[in-house]
Amino acid sequence: MLTGAGKAAKTTPRPLVLEVEAGGPGLGFTPSPNGRLRHKARAAIDQALEIRAEKVAALKEAIRLGTYRPEARKIARKMIEELILDQL
Repeated sequence: MLTGAGKAAKTTPRPLVLEVEAGGPGLGFTPSPNGRLRHKARAAIDQALEIRAEKVAALKEAIRLGTYRPEARKIARKMIEELILDQL
């Protein structure tokens, strides 16, 4: 994000909020069902982002080396599938 003089504004990461229910073993609390669901969702997103970063890096390297060869039929098929799904 840029501020008035073109300087980048620092953003502070938002703290992780853990919803808990009293009475669990160990530390005296148990994550609530909503808290567990949020944790699982965050883990899945983080994993997907790592995989995507690896794919992007591999594609960039193939493009840089001139070895990237997109499959026109595969691309066209996906475009048509998306068009059909958007119409539903």
